[in-house]
Amino acid sequence: MADNKVIPIQPINRRSANITQGKSRAPNRSMYYAMGYEEGDFVKPMVGVANGHSTITPMRPLQALKKRAATHRCSAPPPSATAWPWAPKA
Repeated sequence: MADNKVIPIQPINRRSANITQGKSRAPNRSMYYAMGYEEGDFVKPMVGVANGHSTITPMRPLQALKKRAATHRCSAPPPSATAWPWAPKA
């Protein structure tokens, strides 16, 4: 006798549906529509590819400026305290 178990079929976009389906996700859909998605795109799975490696970070230039400020002390104060927050207090 064959074992006839019914296996529930999950939609192909079950994870994407968390951000695209339902009344409360209308703001999400409006953002996707603005990016060029169409109504038929929401039944397809959404796949994101990300890469965390980056050499462009806002801290690199600030660290270089901080290092230069520490090695080149001058008698003139910086133009504003917000421009050089790491400058020594006079």
